[in-house]
Amino acid sequence: MKRILVAAILASGMIYCPQLSGQTGGELETYAAKYPNEAIIYLKDELHLNIRVDKTGLVISNTANQEKLQLEDRGTFFSKGGIEYSGWSPLDQIQASTLVPDGKKFKTYPVKDFTTNDVMEDDIFYNDTKEVTFYFPELTKGAHLKLDYTLSIQEPRFLPSFYFGNYAPTEHAEYTVTFPENLELEVVYFNTDAEQLHFTQTKEKGNITYSWSMRDIPKLPSDDYSPSLQYYCPHVVVYIKNYISGGKKVDIINNLDDLHNFYSGLLDQTPRGDRSNVQSVVDSITAGLSSDDDKVKNIFNWVQSNIKYVAFEAGLDGFVPRDPAKVCANRFGDCKDMATLTTEMLQMAHINAHVAWVGTRDIRYSYTELPTPACDNHMICVVQKPDSSYLFLDATASYIDYTIPTSFIQEKEALVHLSSDSYKLVKIPAPASEKNYIKENMHLTVEDGLLVGRSFSLYDGYIKMHFKNIFQNVPAADRLKLLEDIYETGNNTFVLDSIREVPTDDNLQPMQVSYGFRIKNYVRQSGNKMYINLTLDKDFSTEKLEPTRVLPYEIPYKHHFERTVSLEIPEGYTVEYLPSDASYENDNYFFTISYTSTGKEITMHSNVGVKALYIMPEEFATWNDMITQLTGKYMENIILKKQ
Repeated sequence: MKRILVAAILASGMIYCPQLSGQTGGELETYAAKYPNEAIIYLKDELHLNIRVDKTGLVISNTANQEKLQLEDRGTFFSKGGIEYSGWSPLDQIQASTLVPDGKKFKTYPVKDFTTNDVMEDDIFYNDTKEVTFYFPELTKGAHLKLDYTLSIQEPRFLPSFYFGNYAPTEHAEYTVTFPENLELEVVYFNTDAEQLHFTQTKEKGNITYSWSMRDIPKLPSDDYSPSLQYYCPHVVVYIKNYISGGKKVDIINNLDDLHNFYSGLLDQTPRGDRSNVQSVVDSITAGLSSDDDKVKNIFNWVQSNIKYVAFEAGLDGFVPRDPAKVCANRFGDCKDMATLTTEMLQMAHINAHVAWVGTRDIRYSYTELPTPACDNHMICVVQKPDSSYLFLDATASYIDYTIPTSFIQEKEALVHLSSDSYKLVKIPAPASEKNYIKENMHLTVEDGLLVGRSFSLYDGYIKMHFKNIFQNVPAADRLKLLEDIYETGNNTFVLDSIREVPTDDNLQPMQVSYGFRIKNYVRQSGNKMYINLTLDKDFSTEKLEPTRVLPYEIPYKHHFERTVSLEIPEGYTVEYLPSDASYENDNYFFTISYTSTGKEITMHSNVGVKALYIMPEEFATWNDMITQLTGKYMENIILKKQ
């Protein structure tokens, strides 16, 4: 829907070391000793936000001053720099240079060549974001990399945040905001507070300056599968509530009412042409239906299947939906276009549907704590059912059924637009693990030393979406190899003989897949005994967390894998040993494994899953204990003895 420019904000990191200006003695040795394992550090990371009022309204500029120190000679590894900007935040000026030690002084090499390019993103067809790139010259051990730039802020609701932390240690970081005393500014802290950030306030000539600073900031942790830095990096967000101009009060965002009014005004700019083509589609796909659920299902599936997601984020195109009639006719649109079309079609079918704004999971903010556009980056359709429950319809996701939200908005708030002056906040649930599963029934035989298997599997929820995309969108010539890699089990001699999806046009139904395979060197023979491990798929076994991990472990969705594996006992053999049953369960994760035998067949049943979206640091030991126990059970073999 829209793009909040964060890259330029996060790029604001460099040196506060005035005592070193113009002289190099001992500097490199001091910092090399302080940061023995670092190749580069931020000496200064400063951002200065200046807000003033003139006859035209608010004039806002955002100036960054950065300086880094290269502690090791890495050639040109750190040479490339870049700043992103857009129509909402144009670039006013940029300067960059390298300061190379020259005895007791520095020799300055300014950057002379700056290149401007469009920023291309995989999921965005067109936006007006551009990037200025350049290369720091003459980089060497002990060099300073300086960057200064200024962006204008065209929309006062899109003020930058400032993060006290970066990919390298930071000696000094400072954020200052200067604004007139007749302007009311709100400050919100995340993962920190005013005392930790050494907050100060000064007043001079009718202007107020807020300042936050921090020294000796360690580099940010970089654990895999962790939440976005908004969840753990100390940062400050400011927003303008109102100001006085010409003796009159001008409201920007005093509260959530004002944010909704702003968004509502953007919706009012949606072109309102002839909608007869939309009505014709609605009439055709709901003909003969009396159930509201069936109407919702058919309309949602039609938008899913017929409107291709194509994102446009240039200027107001990132905020104002296009005419639903044109979206319907052209067969493409972005999230706000698809949400608006879905809502319009449902309303034509007399369904209580509304558009809604929502932030994806990488945005940590709620509307109640931060009522600004920083809270959201997506639009969906929300249906309120007669029993007061809700459906969260996001047609940008192919193959998802209408009863569950998309995975990237789980547990987020939706700002539901009821009318031009009314709205509702609704919490989007995370579907339980029972909704997202693989249920597999596998039959195994031993033939000439090979393990031969046939499997029938059901996939549902978000897991179904993943496999549907493969089966529907991967070219047939590439599909078998890709699926062989995905389904590989047992060992690397696995051969996928055949695979088939049972087609269905109903996204409410689980996806059905059957496949056949062979595995060499899997059945072990020793004397008159045969050893076979029936846990071919060792789910979760690689997910033990490292002792050095500090950030929460983020899970894409609650899910479980339930597998039943039956082995036909080879003729002439009897069961000598079956592993014991085992289970583990707490509020967030679980597993069960059990074995039974009829004398002709051995059956192993396993079920392992997770019931939370995050494993928090205080749970790491418990999680690892569960994985250790589970992995231990995976190592156990059944033993068959020849009569």
